[in-house]
Amino acid sequence: GNRSEYLLAEVPRTLSGGILGKYEVGPAAHGLRGGIDPMCGIAGMVRLDRQNATPEDRSAVARMLQLQRHRGPDGEGIYTHGPAVLGHRRLAIIDLSEVANEPMSNEAGNIWVTFNGEIYNFRELRTELRAAGHCFKSNGDTEVLLHGYEQWGMEGLLKRLRGMFAFALYDAEGCH
Repeated sequence: GNRSEYLLAEVPRTLSGGILGKYEVGPAAHGLRGGIDPMCGIAGMVRLDRQNATPEDRSAVARMLQLQRHRGPDGEGIYTHGPAVLGHRRLAIIDLSEVANEPMSNEAGNIWVTFNGEIYNFRELRTELRAAGHCFKSNGDTEVLLHGYEQWGMEGLLKRLRGMFAFALYDAEGCH
């Protein structure tokens, strides 16, 4: 049976500085009835004690991704830094190139994101961010999250996003 036609939730900021997400999932969100929704898989963890992630933490996220392998047949990535481990199973839809692999970072490598879903207004946001001086390496919607966070902060970014999505964003400088 269908567990949920619609689910919307916000995950609050954590003490580790910068893990926040907003998502909408379920068959109704994708216009589907029954079956498996086409989507990427994301996983991750952050140590709230601010200790560095351990090899066991990374292995735990790798196991989470392995369980989601049916959701992301086009690739897998794991990023570990400080207390955070982000993982991603990729279902390439908008940008099929390798520069769109995830987890994805900004140019400085201090902000990372893993993302699932679709940002309906990403082209408009990309135009606004380019006008503000941001450069994009990919053609997809994921990178809008990185540059939008840099430009507007998390609250400003979330207010501008339109779509159905889940993401985890790690700001290495926000953790220290």
